[in-house]
Amino acid sequence: MKHAHLLLMAALLAGGATQLHADEVTLSTALQTGEPLSLALNCDLEVNLIWGNGDVMQLTSDGSLQTLTVKDPQLTITSTTGRISSLYVQGDKLTALNLAGAPNLTQLLAADNELTSLDATACTKLTQVDLQNNALTELDLSKAPQLKEVNVAYNAIETNKLNLHPSARIDYYIATGNKMTRAGRYDTNLYTSKVIWVNGNLITSLKLNSNNLRSIVASDNKINTFSIGENPMLTDLWLDNNELTAIDLTKGTPKLYSFTANDNQLHSILWDTSIAKICKYAYVQNNALMVNSLPNDNAKTGATYCCVLPQDPYRVEDKYALNTLTDFSAFAKNGWGNAIASTLAFFDHEGNKLVKGTDYTETQRKVTFKKDLASVTMTVTSKNYYGGNAFRTTTFHVGDPDLSGISDAVVDGKLNVTGEAGRLTVDAPTVMRIQIVSAEGRKISDAIVAKGTHSWALPTGGYVVNGQKVIVR
Repeated sequence: MKHAHLLLMAALLAGGATQLHADEVTLSTALQTGEPLSLALNCDLEVNLIWGNGDVMQLTSDGSLQTLTVKDPQLTITSTTGRISSLYVQGDKLTALNLAGAPNLTQLLAADNELTSLDATACTKLTQVDLQNNALTELDLSKAPQLKEVNVAYNAIETNKLNLHPSARIDYYIATGNKMTRAGRYDTNLYTSKVIWVNGNLITSLKLNSNNLRSIVASDNKINTFSIGENPMLTDLWLDNNELTAIDLTKGTPKLYSFTANDNQLHSILWDTSIAKICKYAYVQNNALMVNSLPNDNAKTGATYCCVLPQDPYRVEDKYALNTLTDFSAFAKNGWGNAIASTLAFFDHEGNKLVKGTDYTETQRKVTFKKDLASVTMTVTSKNYYGGNAFRTTTFHVGDPDLSGISDAVVDGKLNVTGEAGRLTVDAPTVMRIQIVSAEGRKISDAIVAKGTHSWALPTGGYVVNGQKVIVR
């Protein structure tokens, strides 16, 4: 027995490249027999391809993509020389993938398949994982501390079901179209990230600390809190269709090239004004912004592609004192710090323009109201910016006006209330008070409005408007 053992050892040594332990991957596919299956492995690797029907073939990989003809739903890939460190099986209708025998795997590219589960805990050397467009509900990558790139877009993974190693620092993090309520389970995983794409989830708060960020895409969530620190490399920030009321970029985004925040509830954007000659795309439609939060739409000194309209009325104080200086000089400049030569105008509840010198006085947008006035609105216009369009405020009272002629909040069959996607619209038949209350009992608005159409950007839910129930989708 001892002599036989020595002979075996000698044979193994003589073989040189022969492995004592082969790497192995087994997959199952929904492809039919005779259909093509795509496969790529790391170069300088020799493997046996063993089909479930017993057919065996040898393959020497040079790193390029190979097209195999399916002979059985199950295929086992076993190395005969070298280790399996890279596996590409994208778009192969995989229903199962067994990686327990592939501890040397560093690159896993298995996007566009039909995987509902995957155990990657044996793959402790992973640096890149692409599993987008599968049907995963959870993924455990907690044994891979060197992981740098993660793409799990378009699965059904919840926040706590994507488990990363606490020490992993992810450079490229793509988790679009899942069911996450936070960007990641551990904020530490994103401390050095360059790209974070988490659009199409259920995220309510996004607080990012990486100063390496180049691209943030977080549209189509429920984000009401957003904060970032200094971001000297950030070029793209997309936050459309959330529930944001304010955004502060003043800590520094000097390379911001494209910014989108359409369809929020924004009343304030504080910009890094150094982007004036850098930012080329700026979209902030369907918010409640005034000119002092708007980008510069001048083609020579501002965004080449800039969309700011429409905007809901900008909220101001409900009431201003009589014969007291009211400062509206903040509206002399736009959000990028450019003087816009703005013009103020005021209108009563019937739409009549107030008379300067009689109803009020103004010097450099500092206004003193001279009469008690009910349900006033202000417009701000710049003939050189934003197409000369007027930006309107919510209504306010001046002094102690007589409100006896204004309808109170009663159920009115003539009041037309409609709910749309992210918006509630009211057609007021006359000057009247509009009260909007959420299904939870939170007061959304209580304002006197003029006759005509008024709308509010609101999150999905039920509301009561002057006694009428309405649903915002």
